[in-house]
Amino acid sequence: MTQISMEHWRNVPWDERFEAWAYPIAVISDRYGGVYSGGRWIAVAGFSRGRMGEAALKMLNYEGDIETESNPWGSDTGADNFWCDPPKWVGVGNTPDEAIAALKAKNRDVDWPFDDGKD
Repeated sequence: MTQISMEHWRNVPWDERFEAWAYPIAVISDRYGGVYSGGRWIAVAGFSRGRMGEAALKMLNYEGDIETESNPWGSDTGADNFWCDPPKWVGVGNTPDEAIAALKAKNRDVDWPFDDGKD
């Protein structure tokens, strides 16, 4: 695999840098149909990467005590807690395409790969 220098990334358009950071994206239906999240679909970015990936995989695999922890698939309280301050690597929409678009819009201020946002 070819390494790309950080200087190279500075010349790459933001949309392309975002895609390099965000993909693969998992799009999953919301357990509560948008009651807490505000949308029926959840887009989860880059779940194969570092700390962000560990958190995303834990969420996707329902690890931990989903009844008490902040988790969109947990109890009502856990889901409400998660959606009060969701991470930047999660976007929500009423369709899968809207969820991906929301994820992209939510991260418009992050200068990938120079800033890893909130994870």
